[in-house]
Amino acid sequence: MAGESWIEAAPRGQPTLLVTACAAAGFTPRTGLRVAEWSGKFGFVAAGLGVTLVPELAARAVPADLVLRPLRGTAPVRKVYAALPLTPLPAALELVEMLGEWEVCTTVSPT
Repeated sequence: MAGESWIEAAPRGQPTLLVTACAAAGFTPRTGLRVAEWSGKFGFVAAGLGVTLVPELAARAVPADLVLRPLRGTAPVRKVYAALPLTPLPAALELVEMLGEWEVCTTVSPT
């Protein structure tokens, strides 16, 4: 897949999961198209404009005219965060605790 054109996620100011995964596989992806929404990525792939990574969560939404192929080696890992209010309910804290290890990130939204 090193010679394919890749459809990348919208930029976030840091190396994307795609760039990191391809680097681990020993190549730099040829990118150019950036699409944020899965439905858009699937449409670009269906149009023959490139290939993209699809997380397991989105795999069920892949249209029938596209083919999923598992990655060889170690698949990329995504970080998932729990968004909580500054004073979360005890039940929310318990749920997060049940989900496993987590890092606390404080982000203030612009007003």
